[in-house]
Amino acid sequence: AYLLARREFRGKRLVEGLIDLPLVIPHTAAGVALLMAFGRRAPLGRLGAAVGLSFTDSLAGTVAAMLFVSLPLLVNGAREGFRAVDPELERVALTLGADPWQAFALVTLPLAWRGILSGALMMWARGLSEFGAVAILSYHPKIIPVLVYERFAGFGLAAARPVAVILLIAAMFVFVLLRSVGRPKSDDAQ
Repeated sequence: AYLLARREFRGKRLVEGLIDLPLVIPHTAAGVALLMAFGRRAPLGRLGAAVGLSFTDSLAGTVAAMLFVSLPLLVNGAREGFRAVDPELERVALTLGADPWQAFALVTLPLAWRGILSGALMMWARGLSEFGAVAILSYHPKIIPVLVYERFAGFGLAAARPVAVILLIAAMFVFVLLRSVGRPKSDDAQ
């Protein structure tokens, strides 16, 4: 995110497009793509199996699917947070004796934290609601959206309602938190 905010490089638009791709494709298609990459017979799936890691019907697969569809929100939020920091502040830190890592850690990161946190909360909320990619790649362990679907398909609205309400309350809490953290406090002097 920092490099996307601060640097121009060959292929930058392609990288940004690839980062945003999971936001625009149907998530069931994302699940199929992940299955083609991480399935038991797929190259990354075989590599994972060699070290005892399975992506199908496992927590690792659930996490991979959630990350794939939601990571663009973190990257984009962090990129905007870094863009909001004046590069001149980093240059001043360097002239005062800070090395590039210190300038980043002590100047840039503290000033960009709202964008990073906002992106992280959006990523978490998007991951919480993921259904399509998880249902294709890693149906088990069961996550709340899959449980809502199963209860609705198997037993109807009355069975799905309590789980859906819990999911809605959790999402509402996150977005209220996001709105309160993502916005700077108003200045009483103005």
